[in-house]
Amino acid sequence: MATVTVDPIPRIEGHLGIKLTRNVSNVVTEAIAHGNMFRGFENFLVGRDPNDAITFTQRICGVCPVPHGTTATHAVEAVYGYSNGHITFSDMENDGLGVPPKAVYVRNLILGAEFLMSSITHFYHLAAPSYVQGPNMPPWTPYFHDSYYEAPLRSGNRQLPQTAADGFPLDLWSAVITQYVKALRMRRLTFEAGALFAGRMPMTSAFVAGGVTTQDKGDDFRDKCRKFYNLLHETGMFIVKEYVPLALALGALYPRYDNKFNSHPTEGRPTTQAGWNAVPDTDENPLVRWGIGAGLGNFLSWGAFPIPRATNQVVALHGGVRLKGAGSNLINFTGKANVNAMVTAVNARLIEDTAHSWYVANPKWGYVTSAAKPGDITRTEPDRTKGGDKYSWTKAPRWNVSTNATADYRAMEVGPLARMVIQGFYPSNGGSLAGQTDPASPEFPGYTAYAKGEGLDPRMVDAGLAVALVRVGLATLTVGETVFGTGATQTQLPTGVGARDAIVAAYRDPNAVITGTVANWVLGLSGGLSVMDRVRARALESLWLAQQLMGDFDKNFNNGAGRFGAVGATGLPTGGWVGAAAALSDVQLARSYNSKAVPPGRVSGYGACECPRGSLSHHVSIDKGRIAAYQCVVPTTWNSSPKASAVAGGGRGAMEQAMIGSPYATPANNPSPGVEAMRIAQSFDPCIACAVH
Repeated sequence: MATVTVDPIPRIEGHLGIKLTRNVSNVVTEAIAHGNMFRGFENFLVGRDPNDAITFTQRICGVCPVPHGTTATHAVEAVYGYSNGHITFSDMENDGLGVPPKAVYVRNLILGAEFLMSSITHFYHLAAPSYVQGPNMPPWTPYFHDSYYEAPLRSGNRQLPQTAADGFPLDLWSAVITQYVKALRMRRLTFEAGALFAGRMPMTSAFVAGGVTTQDKGDDFRDKCRKFYNLLHETGMFIVKEYVPLALALGALYPRYDNKFNSHPTEGRPTTQAGWNAVPDTDENPLVRWGIGAGLGNFLSWGAFPIPRATNQVVALHGGVRLKGAGSNLINFTGKANVNAMVTAVNARLIEDTAHSWYVANPKWGYVTSAAKPGDITRTEPDRTKGGDKYSWTKAPRWNVSTNATADYRAMEVGPLARMVIQGFYPSNGGSLAGQTDPASPEFPGYTAYAKGEGLDPRMVDAGLAVALVRVGLATLTVGETVFGTGATQTQLPTGVGARDAIVAAYRDPNAVITGTVANWVLGLSGGLSVMDRVRARALESLWLAQQLMGDFDKNFNNGAGRFGAVGATGLPTGGWVGAAAALSDVQLARSYNSKAVPPGRVSGYGACECPRGSLSHHVSIDKGRIAAYQCVVPTTWNSSPKASAVAGGGRGAMEQAMIGSPYATPANNPSPGVEAMRIAQSFDPCIACAVH
């Protein structure tokens, strides 16, 4: 046995280190994830006006401030009486609860824009450089040993992407680096779109208990909806044609990071379902387990994006809890009808444990053991002695899954994969991705809009990416009887000056279809537990969310150019949340805020939301109009949590468990050890700044 440390984990938010124990076979047998800071946001909120929490908690993180602002708003509204807790819905049911429908839509549009920004940033600028060798120049150098990158994604010591004489990328590396640069623009567009309603991004000034500060009315508000749609439409097209196809294809180049159902023969893993059934499902053998980075397989989501209705108000993104191997959720949150049940469950079942965290479990602050309910904690006290077996500034959230009096606390994974599994859009047990559909959005059906006959539909894949795949032998472009590719029996794509028109004509031919290695991989994908499942789920969630924001994607529009939703005669969007917001009456647009008196006594409650990184809840108590206690349970607190005490069920958090069974370095004497651990950690998109708030 040998103990090694991978610290810091690069290209994440905050400071994370991983200590690994590996055996003589170079397989990780133990993992310790440690957050390296204490900040104290919860403590310095005490004594302040409750609305201050909405502003202050956004400063917990510069990458995901909007979810903190949203969640803090829900929390303050819970204690002010705008809701019974969890999430605030619109006031359209006239039951004395809620905020104006305009406020709900504005919150959704701002939060949705933040989601798209974060997911694009994570894939291209944080995670992808671990699989795509950067240009041969700072800040991308020094990079890993060449053997860690698949050949089509190595730079070849180049500094810039190369374009052939026909104007298309010369190779796959050039196509991906071009996308990397384009993604920077997409990130900016999402900020511009959100800022139309937020006042500024990323730290919004729009949220306040009771509604929003966005005062635009009538045509002024509708003009902002028009601008929002136009800005995000370009981002949406990038998601459809570049982000999703690349994310789906990445596993074909790195199959060892994919789940067992997408196994690759050269990896030494079983290649049939019967073969898998013949071996035990353990977490110790990387050739037998679910996939590198599989983790817990237990998922939790709080739900998000309430939809204003006069009755039966729902959330577009469902909440729930599901255990590994289970076919259905233990608990479901689909809308306002579930609020009371969800509040009861959270108050009874959610705890945070500090047995291995550098905090003092002082009874004075609400602790009886090291485990306590967040709503019972009045202060977070750091243990600066760092003694005993504590090793992180991150706490350990746990959820009680028991149906009887005996508690059964489990660690949970949160994030895009958890949400897509709980929503029913992504199978985690080997089901085909093609079988996952959204009945309310027929054009979404999982990823099957990309399918065309025996291959992929060119209308759904950027031509530059497709041409690059053809040129490196990973795809073919079939038009009638002609197969363009690099094989001996295939026709080479035209080259040289003037060839662009011929390539474009072939690509746009109504009978064209993308076939070959990558197409077969994408069309045959099954869902499971692995690093690549997290990567794919985030991309597919972005496709789903873009359609929620703007309306269903129509790949047939304008001869295959495609469009989200529709635009009315006046240029206003008519689809998605932005269309619904634009369609509000002038009377509805005149109301941005409902006023309520501050409760005079002590009141406790919590707010919940989903962040790009996972499930977030803020637990607050107020007394005489001032914050008496505040606790945040953050996505990366769930995912990177340390081990828990026996009282809290013991066991590792999701990230630590995902390390177990993975190789430490391949081969064992590779000059870039620890890359596997880094890739696993990055798949969670950890934000340690949030986790050590």
